[in-house]
Amino acid sequence: WSGAARGAERWAGMHTSAAMFLAEKLTKAQKVERKMQRQLDKISGKKSQDAENPFVDLEKEQRIRDSFAEWTMPKKEKFDEAEVMATRRFKPKKVRHRWIPPAGLRYDTRPELLTTLNAWAWAPPAGLKEELPFYVFRAGEGQNLPVYTEYKARGTQIYTVLRKYRGDSIALMKEVSTVCSGREVRLKNGSMEVAGNFRKRLKYWLISLGF
Repeated sequence: WSGAARGAERWAGMHTSAAMFLAEKLTKAQKVERKMQRQLDKISGKKSQDAENPFVDLEKEQRIRDSFAEWTMPKKEKFDEAEVMATRRFKPKKVRHRWIPPAGLRYDTRPELLTTLNAWAWAPPAGLKEELPFYVFRAGEGQNLPVYTEYKARGTQIYTVLRKYRGDSIALMKEVSTVCSGREVRLKNGSMEVAGNFRKRLKYWLISLGF
């Protein structure tokens, strides 16, 4: 009998827990339904409550509605493009390349060729005006002049290097020294090396010669 009693109690407990679970679900559903009903009642009875509420200024609300009803989108105005460009904070600037040939150069230069340079200081070769004892070849597919900068002594010293030249290296060294403010030019493994950053000056000089 003790085993049968335990089984009956377990069966009754299962039914009780199931009944409690269903009752809890029903109460939750009833709560949701009541909440929705309250919201619907609130929406439907809002106008009547506002009409009866003495703290709501209906005339003021009507004036606000009328002012919004009269408002229209502003018409698109025509602006003067020159005036707009004049009031810009950042104005586009044209890149101008200027170079004055130093005194003491043996071979004539044409500084007017620098007007053909673009923003990256590149211009196509214009051709030599006179026969020179040296020649500088352009490098790569981009046809850039072979003037480079190198850092040494852990980045504390900068050198300008000229490569891809043929002809009288002594005459070329003298001209390069004059362009680089009289600095000493050293020959090193088929290239010329000057202490300092003279990359732009050498490029301008070579372009003005026609290379």
